[in-house]
Amino acid sequence: MHENINLTEIASQFVLGTIRAFELPSLATTLLASGIESESLVQLVITDEQGSEQLNDLFQKALFELGHDLPKPDEAACLLSKPIARSILLGDIPEYEGAMKIWKEIIDHLESVPDELWTFKSVASTIEDYMEFSTYSAELKAQCEDEIRKACIRLTENA
Repeated sequence: MHENINLTEIASQFVLGTIRAFELPSLATTLLASGIESESLVQLVITDEQGSEQLNDLFQKALFELGHDLPKPDEAACLLSKPIARSILLGDIPEYEGAMKIWKEIIDHLESVPDELWTFKSVASTIEDYMEFSTYSAELKAQCEDEIRKACIRLTENA
């Protein structure tokens, strides 16, 4: 019943802070409705608690009850970046757009950039700088896109 719900991905989003505390009761409702059950998920749905710390604690407890440890931030970032990297390799999204997505939606939530993701930020930043100054040649574009694809391959090989 809950094949489309990936608790590891949800735990990763939680660790990076892309799921905010006020969203947790609604998320708990969705999880329960999909057949994923835990005492702490029920508590999240029925709680009157509005404090971020208390909601976060309840959700973390629910993840543990469901057998999911919280990943380290670097691991969470890499896990969330892999689908974007796959989309780049499949040609579903352009290299620069995908690199920017990894940078702005994932890396920006970290205190430091993991080695596995550094290329996405550095190359996207380079492209951004060159586009701003109108010195972005076809040769440089191809070189940057190649670097992004190589980073995607490295990241997805470690799946």
